[in-house]
Amino acid sequence: MPFKRIKPTATFCECGNHCFANTSLWCVTLVDAEDAWLLKQYKWSASSKGLDRYFSACSRTYAKDTGKSALLHQAVMGHAYPLIDHISRNAHDNRKVNLRPCNGAQSNWNMRKLSSTYIGKKPTSKFKGVSKDERRKDGKLWRAMMNVNDVRYCTYYGFESDAGIWYNYHAAHLRGEFAWLNDLTGIEYMHE
Repeated sequence: MPFKRIKPTATFCECGNHCFANTSLWCVTLVDAEDAWLLKQYKWSASSKGLDRYFSACSRTYAKDTGKSALLHQAVMGHAYPLIDHISRNAHDNRKVNLRPCNGAQSNWNMRKLSSTYIGKKPTSKFKGVSKDERRKDGKLWRAMMNVNDVRYCTYYGFESDAGIWYNYHAAHLRGEFAWLNDLTGIEYMHE
């Protein structure tokens, strides 16, 4: 049986401002109405790239036809920037309001905490930027750390939540809008 090419299935939402289409891996990608032609003309699939495991929408056919990047967010932004960040961290939300140019460091700052399957060991903390250091003898086992512009910031706390609070405070001030902050809902501050 010969291979039958599946036609793209782009649909406008009820408001008419956005267009969406199914991709592989049960994902749905979303663009502004002005970019609907990309979803109508090309079939997009979900493709993971990098350690953060975001599934970006990509099309090899689009790349072949245009000679440009296969990534939908690059097509939406007119291939004007080398790197583009998804503000909501949903790589299938390709509306222009969710996209912003960035550099490599800013893109990494916006990543969630990597799971143990990617770093090869069990994580010691539920918070990004926090790890447990069992070698310490002073009771301050929780290390909060971040790197910004080749400067390493590091401190130790007795409570995991305190280290998570430190990370959020410094990430917000040093990384600004690109900072991925830990969810501190329900955390009570424990002063040492």
